[in-house]
Amino acid sequence: MSDIRQLSGISGLIIPQNIWDYRVPEWQVESYQLLFSQMDTAVEWIPDCLESATMVRVTGGPLTGLVGELDTSDTGFRIRIRFHSMGCFRVAVPEEWIEKF
Repeated sequence: MSDIRQLSGISGLIIPQNIWDYRVPEWQVESYQLLFSQMDTAVEWIPDCLESATMVRVTGGPLTGLVGELDTSDTGFRIRIRFHSMGCFRVAVPEEWIEKF
C-alpha cells in the first residue's frame, strides 16, 4: 500500500437538509473544478449571496472557461459561482477577460 502524498479538490461537503433532490448543473460542477484547481487565485466565500446577476464566462488567464455571475459591487470585477442556496464563491477577474452571454 502506498502513502498518499497529495490530495487536492473537494472531498466532501456539509449539506443542509432538504436539498438532496437538487442536482447541481454540469456547467457549475465544471466551474467549481476549474476554480479550485487554481488555488493560487484568491477565492472568497459569500454565505448570503441572494440576488442573481448577469451570466458571464472567463475568456483569458488561468480561469479560462469558468462560468458564473458578474459581480461589480466592489472595486474591480468579480465572478460569483453560486452553490445552490448555500452561498457563492467569488474570485477577481480582469474586465477584459469577461464575456457576457
